[in-house]
Amino acid sequence: MTRVRFNDFTITENEISCVFVKRGKLRKTESPLYFKLSHAHRPHDDIIALALSTLFGKAYDDVHIDLPVSEHTLSKIHSFTGIRPSVKSITSTAPTFPTTPNKVTLNFSGGLDSLSVKALLPDDISLVSLDYGGLFARERVFFEEFSPYIVTTNLVDLKLNANTGVFMGIASLLYKELLGTDYHAFGTPLEDLWSQKNWFFSQRNFCYPTPFIYAGIRNLNMLSFGMLGTTMALLTYRTYPELLEKSLKSLANVGDSKLYQKQLFLKVFDMKYKGIDFTMDGLTPPITPFNFGETHLIDLFSLYFVKYVGMEAAQILNRGIPESYVAMADSVSLDFMEKLNPQFLPYVPHFIRDHALDVWEEAGIQHYSAKDWKELYAVLEFLSQWHPHLRPDAPLELPLP
Repeated sequence: MTRVRFNDFTITENEISCVFVKRGKLRKTESPLYFKLSHAHRPHDDIIALALSTLFGKAYDDVHIDLPVSEHTLSKIHSFTGIRPSVKSITSTAPTFPTTPNKVTLNFSGGLDSLSVKALLPDDISLVSLDYGGLFARERVFFEEFSPYIVTTNLVDLKLNANTGVFMGIASLLYKELLGTDYHAFGTPLEDLWSQKNWFFSQRNFCYPTPFIYAGIRNLNMLSFGMLGTTMALLTYRTYPELLEKSLKSLANVGDSKLYQKQLFLKVFDMKYKGIDFTMDGLTPPITPFNFGETHLIDLFSLYFVKYVGMEAAQILNRGIPESYVAMADSVSLDFMEKLNPQFLPYVPHFIRDHALDVWEEAGIQHYSAKDWKELYAVLEFLSQWHPHLRPDAPLELPLP
């Protein structure tokens, strides 16, 4: 049994700090945990409790948060984590948090994915960013140019990023009241939806119970508009070409597999379309490449790379790609990876959808054709040999908008 405690809080308008205590069968550790706010603001105790729930998720057996928290919020944390934390005291009144209708906040890292989402959103959005320090310090150098609302934290040092994926939205939670956020977005590629069963119809239920919903923040899956390759093409040619090199350098260190993957995409786009203003010297092979079969995302992208830059370059990123990839790559165009998948458009609020479609149209990005749908199904069926969850269960004739 593992017990954790968030004790001895000090809360000001610029910082939330506490002592994080973790006790297992044989070991007890105590460490300071902090969240420093770049813009003065004192979050509600219930918001802080919801933010902390993104750090423990379902990982621990017993949790204590030494703050006064409402019964309403405790029940919501229990719905999200399966754990009902003990608290300093229970308040009876359910809090209400200020919301500005249609106010959008983007969780912004400065990477290509979040930069491209920024391009699709209106200009009046707010940006929030997480500064983890240490190896991630390079990210702040770039995203600070966009004047985001920043939360500086040591949660990664304490390995509190390992329990849930939703911790990445902790800044939008802590700034919820100050910004009045109604919707928030992440730089999430469409392919990430494929990790769910029956992914074709997952958008309407994609927002499983999370602390964001309980804080009055609705999720906005902007990269459901298209594949990662399309978004990068949009970014490269139409939006922020002058920021491309800076973004890549902030993304990862030289020798990181993630950096090599992005560089391969840019190499393909340069070969196919010409004219990318991309001056980084050559490709930087990863020190530790992926192993084939580890992730459907990299295995999908590897098919694209096999087709356009060859097996050798693809193997540098993803070791052990089977020879059957060559025949499959020869049999499909993979154009769908550079087009707009329209199936999720009905679930995007009109004020966002209309603006984004204008951007797509200006960029010359096309919607899927019948051929693209057929190729998508063929590729998913092919990849399902190694990733069974990708096998498409939906009929070919999709209910397109």
